[in-house]
Amino acid sequence: MILEPPAPRYDAPSPADGLNWVKSSHSGGGGNCVEVAPVDHLVYIRDSKDPYGPVLAVTPQAYVGFLTATATGEFDSPR
Repeated sequence: MILEPPAPRYDAPSPADGLNWVKSSHSGGGGNCVEVAPVDHLVYIRDSKDPYGPVLAVTPQAYVGFLTATATGEFDSPR
């Protein structure tokens, strides 16, 4: 049996949806930040410079995996 991938979702929240968007305390306020809004079973991620732009939705487990990989240097360029 062949399983089809899930259809893309186009119901991403807009800034007017009243989500509590937060950014890291390490962002420094320069406007070049990533913001997140955890809601129920998803974590929404957007670019703070473009609040009406694309929004990525991931599971909390995927978000924690991303944070862990980032913190441990998994995505760092080889030296």
